Amino acid sequence: MTINTYNNPKTYVIGQFQWLEIPYSFKHLFSDLENNDLIFIITDSKLTATAYHPFSAHRRKTAIEKAFPESLVEIIPDAPSNTEWSDELDELINTTGAIINNLIFMSAEGLEGYTGKYKQFSTIQTIDLEKGLMIPENEDDFLMGVRDALMKQYPKVFPTVDMALWKNNYKEFLLVRKPQEMWWRFVGGFSDPTDDSFEEAGKRELIEEVGNIEFGDLTYEGSFKIDDWRYRYERDKIITTLYSCEYISGDLEPKDDIEELQWFSIENINQMKFGEELAPEHESLFKMILKKYL
Repeated sequence: MTINTYNNPKTYVIGQFQWLEIPYSFKHLFSDLENNDLIFIITDSKLTATAYHPFSAHRRKTAIEKAFPESLVEIIPDAPSNTEWSDELDELINTTGAIINNLIFMSAEGLEGYTGKYKQFSTIQTIDLEKGLMIPENEDDFLMGVRDALMKQYPKVFPTVDMALWKNNYKEFLLVRKPQEMWWRFVGGFSDPTDDSFEEAGKRELIEEVGNIEFGDLTYEGSFKIDDWRYRYERDKIITTLYSCEYISGDLEPKDDIEELQWFSIENINQMKFGEELAPEHESLFKMILKKYL
């Protein structure tokens, strides 16, 4: 991250900037400002090569630096919650050492999601990704082909599986926590092309994440559309299949992308809050289990 100290106030422009070349209409918005009065912050999604996020953060940074050669351009990763993202944005702004004139968000979602300490902010109308895209004559054919191919894909559903492992006649359920997260969730993950069925995918996820344990037959509990923060503003979505099964024996240990695991009584789970203790994207799963087994 670049650290600078500026004497004059700066305008921060925050957005995705998914363009091969910055449109003239966008550059015209800031024609009354010097390049060095602007600081651009690129929000980098965890997803790559999707219809809404076709270009890498590095490629977008290059495009902005070409259009605004004297401006500072920084990259900030997306985050699961608005609070986390806002805190990271505030920290980045502090690091630049600049006095703030204004924060301009490229989308209404960005403005609505910002919960940070700065109050001098506004938004501009989102430039349509298709109609607003300007392809320079000498642009590499590969980059143009990438975006064209992604935009022509049908919207997709990514199948996942989640496992509600229980013991003591459904009185306790195993929950896990991922690194750098505070939320508890069920064991689970994406189905793999090598899986013969969703049931086999669920069994594989259990063994991969909590160890080579013995468990009972799987019971289908339902399927649910997941409000995964990474896909919230994508046209592609996640639908998960939830199974339950009884824990029989074996040593439980956090493996793969799991940092911690713990048994919780169903009464305790019923008292936990989504977004504070329980993963908000698993709300429909927890509510279904609580309704059936509490």
